[in-house]
This record gives sequence, structure tokens and C-alpha cells, in this order.
Amino acid sequence: MTTICLDTSVLILGIKGYKNPKLKGMAGKARRYLSYLAKSKETRVMLPAIVVTEYLAGVNPSEHEKQVEYLSKHFFIPAADLKVAARAAAYAFERGKRRKKNASSRKKKPTGKVQKSRNEVRCDELIVATAIMHDADKIVTGDINHFTTIAQGRIIIEDIPHIAEQLNLLS
Repeated sequence: MTTICLDTSVLILGIKGYKNPKLKGMAGKARRYLSYLAKSKETRVMLPAIVVTEYLAGVNPSEHEKQVEYLSKHFFIPAADLKVAARAAAYAFERGKRRKKNASSRKKKPTGKVQKSRNEVRCDELIVATAIMHDADKIVTGDINHFTTIAQGRIIIEDIPHIAEQLNLLS
């Protein structure tokens, strides 16, 4: 059985969608992918506990009980224990060393990219560490470059796959 770890972006886009018109296509893509995974008998879908935290932060607390029940029924949700925390901290330390090394060899130029906050990066390091420590085969995300930088080849990082929309020909 294949274990796929989902990043928060896939969950949010797939379940809640987005009001931002630029993300409409991504939301549909994520929704079709989640539907595909729900039908798969050969795939276990992992949501690290930190993903659930990030997801629920955007949900009214009065809905949390219902959401937690749904998520726990459909997904494998491993916690970030001491070993996962230590692994994530090691990734953060390595990334800090790489950044310092790279900063000394380049001048800062505006990239036009939105920079992630330090806390967002820490959450993503926990996602990667959880996926690896709980034997996921890959992480599916809407932010490949960022997760590839954290993972450093330790786990496969993939974009949300395109699943063709199924038309109901009998309607």
C-alpha cells in the first residue's frame, strides 16, 4: 500500500476551495485529486497533525468537532512526537546553514516571490519530518520548490496531480 502525505494547501484547496480567482484552477485540481484518493483502495492518505492544525485554524471553532470526526475517519493523522520534532529541528538547522552559506555568496535581489514566515517554514519542516518518520512514500503539495528545499531528496515531493474531470454522460 502506498502512503501519500498531503500538505495543508492540498487539503484547504480541496475541501474549502479559495475565493481568489487565481487559485480557482488549483482548487478544482485539488478537489478532483482528493476525490480520486478517497476512491483508491491502494493508497493510505496521511495528514500530519500540524496539517490539521493549519487547516482548522481557518475553520470556525463551532465546526471543529464535525471536521475532526470527518478527518479522522478518512485520513491517517500521525502526531509530531519527540522523534519527529528532533528530525524537523535538524532540517531547520541544515536549512539555516545552507542559507548562511548562500547569503555570503550572493547579493539580495528582489524576486517578486512571497516569502514564507519563519513559523510557516517550521510547520513545513514538521510536515516533512512526520512524513518521513511515518514512512510516507511521497508528499503532495501545491508548493513543490519550498518542500523540495526542505526535503533535500529524502522523500519524493510532487505537485497536485491532474485528474481529469469525469463527465456524467447519463444525465
